[in-house]
Amino acid sequence: MTDETRKLAIWEQMVGAIAFANLDGLECYDRSQTESWRPALRGYVLAALETLPWQFRKPLKLYSTVLGIASIVLTGRRPASLSPSERMRLVRKLRLVPAFGTLEKLVRAMVMLSLFDVAPRLHAQAERQEVKTSEV
Repeated sequence: MTDETRKLAIWEQMVGAIAFANLDGLECYDRSQTESWRPALRGYVLAALETLPWQFRKPLKLYSTVLGIASIVLTGRRPASLSPSERMRLVRKLRLVPAFGTLEKLVRAMVMLSLFDVAPRLHAQAERQEVKTSEV
């Protein structure tokens, strides 16, 4: 767990865990080059949830907090510190919880949008950095 993930609230860690579980579940997704993008992708999803009207945002935060506490009870660890296989297992278990499917679909939609919005910008930025360092 990095210092950045320690600062995240439990609901933010849970949403991040759901996002990363969905991201890891994509078959056509190249995981090798995007480990550094994960904080930006999580930030995109969290920012999207923060823009929801309060009557949707507050219950989602509360529900995510309850799921985060359930994650600690089920796994003994915070959601941000789970390995990819543990995250996938946790999400499979949580699919039995009422209304989890709705939250997962919302987060999955935000992950897909972030792959088309954030990831290309980060990839182009990384390529520019490589060009600059190769010129020097």
